[in-house]
Amino acid sequence: MKKRPAKAPVRPRLAKSEKLTFRVSLQELDAWRAAADAELLDLSQWMRSALNAAARERA
Repeated sequence: MKKRPAKAPVRPRLAKSEKLTFRVSLQELDAWRAAADAELLDLSQWMRSALNAAARERA
């Protein structure tokens, strides 16, 4: 019979009073979203150029 793996230790739950709250303005959220969008655009453009280069090498 196989030995069962040990269970991971359970993280203690935070009491309601201990829960973290983040106060963020909508302008800050918009700025973060815009920055993330710009990074994704950069990444997708880099990916496209890498794929095109690979396709050119194969041709």
